[in-house]
Amino acid sequence: MLQAVLIDFDGTLMNTDEVVLRSWEHTYRGLGREVPSAEEIRLTFGEPLRRSMEYIFPDVPVDESLAIYRKYNMERFLDYAKPYPGMVELIDRLRERGVLTALVTSRLRNTTYIGLEHFDLVRRFDAILTEDDIEASKPDPGPVYWTLRKLGVPFEESPSWAAEGRSPRQKEQVLMIGDSIYDIQCCENAGIGSMLVGWTNTLAIPEEDGGIAIGSAGRQLPATTANGETVHPDYILYRADAFDRIL
Repeated sequence: MLQAVLIDFDGTLMNTDEVVLRSWEHTYRGLGREVPSAEEIRLTFGEPLRRSMEYIFPDVPVDESLAIYRKYNMERFLDYAKPYPGMVELIDRLRERGVLTALVTSRLRNTTYIGLEHFDLVRRFDAILTEDDIEASKPDPGPVYWTLRKLGVPFEESPSWAAEGRSPRQKEQVLMIGDSIYDIQCCENAGIGSMLVGWTNTLAIPEEDGGIAIGSAGRQLPATTANGETVHPDYILYRADAFDRIL
């Protein structure tokens, strides 16, 4: 029985594509660099921001590039960001059925709460984890374990259930919805169910199949990055209202 659903912020709950893209462009200009194409910038979507900054601007102190990005992002966040269709209603339906809900994001607390408060979302979560709360980031299982402790959901812990060769008890009880390879790998490492949103722009996925695609031993759901790395989420959610099919 499903006890808890964890939800990513950027690209899953909130459509932040435009503000993230513009924040990156502003950072390139602020550092006196040529701004790459939108397609190239989008290759970073889903990665922890600090990690991206470190390899994209290796000659710039990471705190300097982060400061330029985050100042613009915070000032312009509400100009562009908004929830994806049906996601707020999905959270409400989950809570009506007694399922715990949590937000698990690598975004800083300040801009996370700007969006959550503006769209009246804080009260809809039983736990909220941001980058400020924990050093580990996806795909490390730490963010999931931190959140399950906050929710009071029992779980078996391992550095990586993906390497264990068996599924822990939380596999059928906890599910995380995300949009990136890091979200799916985090689910695998934490031993929980994984759901990829069909509106992801970081992974190539199969065409829509009735609102939700359900994976199985005989039917894997490939999701592939531009670099050719593939993961297999348990579900692909093409429309938020189709989630009810697995409840």
